[in-house]
Amino acid sequence: MFYLLTIFWFVRTTKAVLFYFYLWQLKEYHVGRFLDHFRTAKGKKLIVNWLVLLKLIILVFLSKGIWLLVFIYFIESIFVFKNIFQKKLKKPILTSKTALLVSAGLAVEVFFVLSLKKEFVFALLLFDILVPLIVSLIIIFSLIGNLPLYFVYELVSYQNLLLSLTIHDNKKI
Repeated sequence: MFYLLTIFWFVRTTKAVLFYFYLWQLKEYHVGRFLDHFRTAKGKKLIVNWLVLLKLIILVFLSKGIWLLVFIYFIESIFVFKNIFQKKLKKPILTSKTALLVSAGLAVEVFFVLSLKKEFVFALLLFDILVPLIVSLIIIFSLIGNLPLYFVYELVSYQNLLLSLTIHDNKKI
């Protein structure tokens, strides 16, 4: 049963990870734009819907809902494969940046599953509910990690601008 649960969870969670990277890419990696999305009706449905509420209820009454959780992940996995075959799966456009970010997200997902020992079902369910936050943290850490590179780039760009203005001014003489 746990293997079945893990397989269905992995399929569903991979789809969720890809979706949230897609959403971040769509919002051009701007925190404000990403957060604004959740103020819309469509964005609110991503966070608060009947499926998330059902998973929260299962989380509270875990011992009673393991088979229900397997069934939910099974149904969600069917929809993932349906979206793949219909080419409707929302995923980010592959660039070097998104490839790196998605790889990091999938690595977190795999390492999480491989590191589980106790409270297995609880941990899977909690990870599932927190996927938007986990993906967002990966994005934010990548943005923070790029800040020194960004400042170096801006400094070099500014110096190149000054150099080109100086050369341009010298040619006029």
